[in-house]
Amino acid sequence: MPTYKRLQELEQRLTKDRHLDLFLQTKHLLDSLQAYEEEHRKLVHIQATDGGVRPNREVEVVFYTTIRDFKDQLLDNLEQTANDLEHRWEKGYNKNFADGVE
Repeated sequence: MPTYKRLQELEQRLTKDRHLDLFLQTKHLLDSLQAYEEEHRKLVHIQATDGGVRPNREVEVVFYTTIRDFKDQLLDNLEQTANDLEHRWEKGYNKNFADGVE
């Protein structure tokens, strides 16, 4: 599922349970990563056009893959937290986080 759709779904799940703060923290982290990615794009562009430095393809692939993986990890973690919050009163539920979410 695309990041935007996952984020929308998580917003709905967490706001109905009064945990908007968790959603907003993750959204701010994702926005920060997006801004970091954009700054990197600008820097590489400036280096290529003004300095004549060609970007290293392998380095760029690793950079963007790492950013994407980190975003996915943040969303996975938030989904696990939402699941634990939604099932916190069920005795047979196996928690994602042993230390709890409350």
